[in-house]
Amino acid sequence: MFYGGRNAALEHEDDSQRSWIAPDDVAGSDMDAASLKDDSDLDELGLDEDVPSTSRSRPGRKVCVVVPQQMPEDGDAVRPATKRPRVRPWKKEDITNQPRQEYVHPRPDFLRPASEYFTECFTPDLRSHIVFQSNLYSKQRDVVSNFNLSESEFMVFLGLIMYMGLMPLPSIVDYWAVKTRVPQVAEYVSRNRFKAIWSNLHFSDNDQAAGSQDRFLKVRSLFTKVTREFLNVAETPTQSIDEVMVAYKGTTAGNLRQYVAKKPDKWGFKLFCRSSVDGFIHDILMYQGGHYISEPPYITV
Repeated sequence: MFYGGRNAALEHEDDSQRSWIAPDDVAGSDMDAASLKDDSDLDELGLDEDVPSTSRSRPGRKVCVVVPQQMPEDGDAVRPATKRPRVRPWKKEDITNQPRQEYVHPRPDFLRPASEYFTECFTPDLRSHIVFQSNLYSKQRDVVSNFNLSESEFMVFLGLIMYMGLMPLPSIVDYWAVKTRVPQVAEYVSRNRFKAIWSNLHFSDNDQAAGSQDRFLKVRSLFTKVTREFLNVAETPTQSIDEVMVAYKGTTAGNLRQYVAKKPDKWGFKLFCRSSVDGFIHDILMYQGGHYISEPPYITV
């Protein structure tokens, strides 16, 4: 119960509009607001509605009765108090930054063959690593296997993969078929040998995959070595960070297979890439779920 202060408007009220008069000693009273709802409760308490106030300092003091809300019972959900959203005043100010000098790529004296630019990033160390892991994987699959891949044969296989991307056919076997035979492919390697290299191609040791939380462990070494070479290329002052989709329509990748509606390849693996204004990618981060904000700590690029 709360007692309000003196109000001049209440002093000129009629007696018929007055509810009841506060007693002298209100301190320590155990009367609750719920017990003062009607006149019958006043009679039970021994209070007369028309009894004048006995207070010497403040005669005729009006009492304000506050009825509390009903407390929730056990098991009822308590609604939290809602707060009014805070409005932040924003000030508009013109930012005067000095314009950056336009970056100009140094012009090379001459253009080298495309294969030389490719081998700068796809280094001999990386090629020998892939050949070793592919031969190791073939032995892990079959101890008596006679599969043996050389580095020169691997480079031929890699060139054929690039050519197939430029000249696609419905099926890989169509490159060796009688009616759809492509001599740029069929004359360099047989169909069975191409399939053998395709099935044994590997980039990491399977024995090291036990207990690893890296979901891209099978290709981690490939991306790590390639990204290390990308970082050595000169960068422009202005750069861009965006998502890049690696097209994949299979169903065995789980939630690693993402969907981005505004990309040309909507389904596939998602990479975060940092590139210069000329479009060259310098850094790559493979997305493998919200639990991995950055690359695992054991990966050094």
